[in-house]
Amino acid sequence: MTGLDRLRPGTWERDAMFPDRFMHGAITGGVLVIIVIMGGCTTVEHSFLGYDSRQVWTAMVVVARTPAYDDWKIAANDVWVDEREYRIEVYRHLRRVLYSPDANPRRESRTWRFEIRLVEFDPPVARLVSRGVGQPTDAQREGKRYFRDVHDVLLGVPTEVTLPGNDDDLLESLGPGETIPGRYTVPPHENH
Repeated sequence: MTGLDRLRPGTWERDAMFPDRFMHGAITGGVLVIIVIMGGCTTVEHSFLGYDSRQVWTAMVVVARTPAYDDWKIAANDVWVDEREYRIEVYRHLRRVLYSPDANPRRESRTWRFEIRLVEFDPPVARLVSRGVGQPTDAQREGKRYFRDVHDVLLGVPTEVTLPGNDDDLLESLGPGETIPGRYTVPPHENH
């Protein structure tokens, strides 16, 4: 066997001569598996039986725009609403400092990128798709938290969150005197 025969692809001798190529391939493959596991999209779906799709859509928009967390501070909450497609895009950045006995304070941050859609209308069904990198269980927990908050709005559970005074898009989706329970009431418009 000549030196050139050893370099032919598919021969064991080539791997023995160039073990770095084998290791590089194994490391690259391992990294790709981790990326797929950690960076895959997570989907959470929820049905709202007994509610009108317009009520559910309005509550979904309110909850996306006014998140409430007990143990996180909201550093950014960018929300884009597509009324025609019944789609909400959310970019949210959260921060907190954890204090525990006999340990230094630990700063944490979490970034959420997700899309929320109203995918069916009778009965209303909403789907949240997380597009961020992270553990799927964290994204599932965030999706369940979001839908729990939507239910709270629909049921009239009061919250401490108030909407900014200039939320014209959301106000337009409600009629005069209509209420989103636990949040605010739209005053009657003079032009209606």
